[in-house]
Amino acid sequence: MTVEELLEKQKIYFKPSGRDLLIRCLNPDHDDSNPSMRVDKTTGIFHCFSCGFKGNLFSRFNINRSKLQKTRDRVKAKVEKTAIETVGLMIPEKAIYFEQDYRNISAQTYIKFKAFTYEEEFPNRLVFPIFDITGKITCFTARSFDIYAKPKYKVHPPKAYVPIYPMTAKPLYGSMVIVEGIFDMMNLYDKGIKNVMCTFGTQTLNEDKLKLLQMLGIHTIHLFFDGDEAGQKAAEKLTPLMESMGFEVDNIVYDGADPGSLSQQQVERLKKLKWPEHS
Repeated sequence: MTVEELLEKQKIYFKPSGRDLLIRCLNPDHDDSNPSMRVDKTTGIFHCFSCGFKGNLFSRFNINRSKLQKTRDRVKAKVEKTAIETVGLMIPEKAIYFEQDYRNISAQTYIKFKAFTYEEEFPNRLVFPIFDITGKITCFTARSFDIYAKPKYKVHPPKAYVPIYPMTAKPLYGSMVIVEGIFDMMNLYDKGIKNVMCTFGTQTLNEDKLKLLQMLGIHTIHLFFDGDEAGQKAAEKLTPLMESMGFEVDNIVYDGADPGSLSQQQVERLKKLKWPEHS
């Protein structure tokens, strides 16, 4: 029995959405008026991105699949994973490229980073294709337009490797600004600091990723995490690792402000402070 057949048998309406099926959440405590549960077409694993409820469709409805069917599913999933790793993901044909100002960042910058919307798979979200050092798309990160939505960000595929981004950023005099989020990076880039990369959170920067920075000829890191206590603690924790690898580390604190909230004037002031010969 396939996932589609099981859903039909249980009279559960589903809608294809990329590699998944979209259904109303199976959690009895979640009034899911806007279907937010994704079901893997191959394995039957489900996950509601609104309330976090997850499990396996076959187990939930006490369906025992044959050993042969389970083997076929595992092989199919492995083939799909290998395809992503070898050729990368593709921006959906029906994606609509984002070409407008948003969050005080110009349309030109969104166009530069190929941001798009795709309601079928990422409803009410702004999606960014994340390229690795070889130019392949390893994943998509999708940010909700609703500031109260949970989760705020979704990564697809869920367990994909997320590199430092963008890997095409060019160091300036051997230096790179490292920020937490993609909007932090885009705001600085938009306002004139081009030697900037984001880590997608404070917990993701590790030795392997730092080695990639060394390969790019970077020897000075301007660590510009959020100005709150959590951001500064994360910066302090990372500094010894960076220094042990030979990086010169400059922890930027800009009046407690986040890099994503800086104005044009503030960014220009920062440029003059850090790279006076280039301002």
